[in-house]
Amino acid sequence: MFDEAAEIQLVPGGATIRVLRSWAPGASEGRRIAASEAAAIAEVLLSGSAASFGFRELVQRLLLVGNRDPRPALARLLMDEFVTIAVADTRGLWLGPGVRPREDRPTPGPELPRREPGWVAVSVVDADEPGRSFAGAQFRLRLPDNSLRSDALDDAGGVRVEDVTSGRCWFELTDVPRTPGAPG
Repeated sequence: MFDEAAEIQLVPGGATIRVLRSWAPGASEGRRIAASEAAAIAEVLLSGSAASFGFRELVQRLLLVGNRDPRPALARLLMDEFVTIAVADTRGLWLGPGVRPREDRPTPGPELPRREPGWVAVSVVDADEPGRSFAGAQFRLRLPDNSLRSDALDDAGGVRVEDVTSGRCWFELTDVPRTPGAPG
C-alpha cells in the first residue's frame, strides 16, 4: 500500500504543503484541494522527486487503468480524496526552552606565569656500535607548536634547537650515512 501523505513545494523556494488523504490522521486541519492547484500538485507528484515517493504506486495504478496521461486522473483524485495542510517554515527557529546564564561559573584563578622558551637537544648513539658517528645524518624534528625543523646532525652526531615552547617533541632520522663518519 502506498503512503498517504507527501510534503511538496509547488514552486521552488515557495511554501511547503503537506498532501494527505482526507481520512488520514490530522486531515481535519487541512483544506480541500481546488481545481486550480490540483493540476500543479499532480505535476509535482509525477515529477519523480523523493517527496512524491508515496504516490508512485497510485500513479502506477492510474496508468494500468489505461490513462496515457495520468495528470488529469490524478488531479481529479486529489480534489476528491486529498486535502492540503500548510507546513510552517521552522528553519532557524528554536522552539526549545530559553538558555539561562549559569550561576555556578567558576571564578577565574590567578594568572599562571608565562614560561620562557627553552631548548631541546638530541644526541644520536648506536647501542650496537658505540663508536659509530652519525655526523651529517639528516633529521626531522617536530616541535610542540607543531612546526617542523629539518637539518643535518653536527660533527658530534647531535643537534640543539633554541626557542622551543615546553611540550613533547618528535625526532626522526631521515637519511643515515652508510659508512661511519661519511655524510649522507
